[in-house]
Amino acid sequence: IAYLKESVAADPEFSYALDALKALEQRLNRYRKNADLAADEKLRAVMQQLHDDTKPLMERQMAAMQAMGTLMSSFRYRALLGFATSVYQMKLPKTETYNIQEYASMYIVLCHQMLKEVDPALAAGERHLNEFPGSSTAGSVELQMRNMIEDRRRLADSNAEAQQRLKEVDD
Repeated sequence: IAYLKESVAADPEFSYALDALKALEQRLNRYRKNADLAADEKLRAVMQQLHDDTKPLMERQMAAMQAMGTLMSSFRYRALLGFATSVYQMKLPKTETYNIQEYASMYIVLCHQMLKEVDPALAAGERHLNEFPGSSTAGSVELQMRNMIEDRRRLADSNAEAQQRLKEVDD
């Protein structure tokens, strides 16, 4: 794609490159749609597995952890938010290796943050820190919350500064 875009930038009349770029983008969109459909099917299978009490708890939790990691690395934050919320609400027992509810809670915070839903992220983060104090994820969640708070402060300061400048211009 980069080479095609460079060709178009060098010669805007290079219509073959423009057509090829458009066709490639359409194919990429199809590939993404197919990948999302396949991932959604896998999520349904993992959710069924989580509800299957005949399977070992560790196996079920590992499947959920893999699914959440895959969704996060695929930037599918909305799907991950729904999945993590479902996992969190299941209240599965801890194992020696995982507290799946803790990880689901952390992913809920991160998803809200990535979706720019600051108030829900802060609320979920506070719930997480209250529910899982001293956990392996608490430090990360606290850091993310502090960053969101600082961003909010900077935005408020910028808005106040802009209002002051506008007032000075009006006077």
